[in-house]
Amino acid sequence: MAYCKPCWNVVVVEQKAKRYGSQRSFLLNLRYGIDEVTFEWLLLQQDGLCALCGTEPAEHVDHDHRTKTVRGLLCFSCNRGLGKVEDDPVRLRRGMAYLRRHERAQLR
Repeated sequence: MAYCKPCWNVVVVEQKAKRYGSQRSFLLNLRYGIDEVTFEWLLLQQDGLCALCGTEPAEHVDHDHRTKTVRGLLCFSCNRGLGKVEDDPVRLRRGMAYLRRHERAQLR
C-alpha cells in the first residue's frame, strides 16, 4: 500500500511503538542493542550520574565502537571527550601527562 510522506511517518511511528514500545526504545535497540529497561537499570546502578566524572547526570550510552559492547552511561561532556580521543587509552594518558606538566609549571 502506498502512503504520502506524512502518513508514512505516522505509520512508522506506530509500528515502532507497537514493536519496541517507543521511538526511544527503537533507537536504543538499533544503536546499542539494549532496551529502555536496561538503560534505566544502568542508570540506577550509577545513581543517575555519569560513570566517568560521577558529577553530572548520565544521559548518553557509552559503548565500545569495535565490539559494540555497552560500557555504561555518561554525561554529554565525558561522552564527547571519549569520542574526541577515539576511545584511545594512549591518547588519554598523553593528555593526562600534558595536563600534569602544565599544572606543575603553574605551581612554580
